[in-house]
Amino acid sequence: MAQAELKLLAALPADWQAEARRMSSRFHLDPRGWFQPGYRPEFLRLVAEAVWAETRIRIRYESWKEVAERLIEPLGLVLKGGVWYVVARRDGQLRTFRLSQIQGLTPTGERFERPRDFDLPAHWLEATAQFERDIYVGTARVRASELGRRRLKAISETVKSAVETASLAPDARGWAELEIPIEEIGWASREMIRIGPEIEVLGPPELRQRLKAAAVALAALYAE
Repeated sequence: MAQAELKLLAALPADWQAEARRMSSRFHLDPRGWFQPGYRPEFLRLVAEAVWAETRIRIRYESWKEVAERLIEPLGLVLKGGVWYVVARRDGQLRTFRLSQIQGLTPTGERFERPRDFDLPAHWLEATAQFERDIYVGTARVRASELGRRRLKAISETVKSAVETASLAPDARGWAELEIPIEEIGWASREMIRIGPEIEVLGPPELRQRLKAAAVALAALYAE
């Protein structure tokens, strides 16, 4: 990235170079999250070259269910939360691949025709919104303290919206019942565990049982 910036600066007209340096001295982008070293994708350069040259690449990709070979037509790169993604066309459908899940890459040199109407920012905005809508497969009834509700809002924008629009009737200690959207039970239980004793899951029964089992295991672990 630093080398690319230097090349870009060198290519600018002299009066523009001063303005570019002035801008970079006042604004700085750090895409990494707190306490995270950041990930440097092994194949970022090759993917970027394929995006620019509009050539197909063959990747060995690890999804949540298998490792498989895929032939893709990369249309654009996205950096989100310190993580690189490539938006690509595969079998005529738009797909998103996380670069850190690519285990191998082979350039093919085969050109493809980029869709003239493809808008990367617009596609990414819609795709991420759709993804968040799709991952929430149910709801949970919970009791949460004021702190617990603040922690719930940190899970995602979808959960935050549910908390902020809920009709609450806090008791004398500030605890209130409300419904929130949840992902599958395993993931939802991990999110609830992170909130700790500031929340009690009332339902569904399988989620409450999962939290109860975790609480019993923790109590046994620290019994002494």
